[in-house]
Amino acid sequence: MKTGVYDFERVEMVVGDNNFKVDGFVETLEDLTDVDLIFTSDNANLESVLRMLPEKYLNDFKHFRSKGKFHFEASINGQLGPKDFPAIDVSFGLKNGSITSPRLEHSLKEVTFTALYSNGDDHNNRTSTLEIPSFKGYFNRELIELSLKTNNFDDPRLDFQLDGVVPLAS
Repeated sequence: MKTGVYDFERVEMVVGDNNFKVDGFVETLEDLTDVDLIFTSDNANLESVLRMLPEKYLNDFKHFRSKGKFHFEASINGQLGPKDFPAIDVSFGLKNGSITSPRLEHSLKEVTFTALYSNGDDHNNRTSTLEIPSFKGYFNRELIELSLKTNNFDDPRLDFQLDGVVPLAS
């Protein structure tokens, strides 16, 4: 602590219901903090990851639950200071799982997807992207396939494609 360097090697950290392994370091310098951290989890679940969303988005997703093989990996790398922000890259997904919510008429079953987030080259909302390149699952025994990409979180652009049968009530 006296040197301002914090070294993490196979550290286990609990955030909500998620158990993460953390590797890397944080070094506090005079005007900034140098960060190089990797978070991984094979024991997380969708709902506890969604609970980490900013409050303004949380209400839309707080009722979702998942079962199945869930994976999560995130990296934070760079400098944090008054005018600097580190690169953040996140990958999470579900394999052969299910997603339920009181907002859905039926559960999504046999769900497989990976979601990718990055705060981009400039490490800000304008260069951030969120992508789900391939989502597959069954809704009321009907196959649904979709892809989603959004960028520039200050003025979002959404590219969304869906192939399948989804009742409008859901």
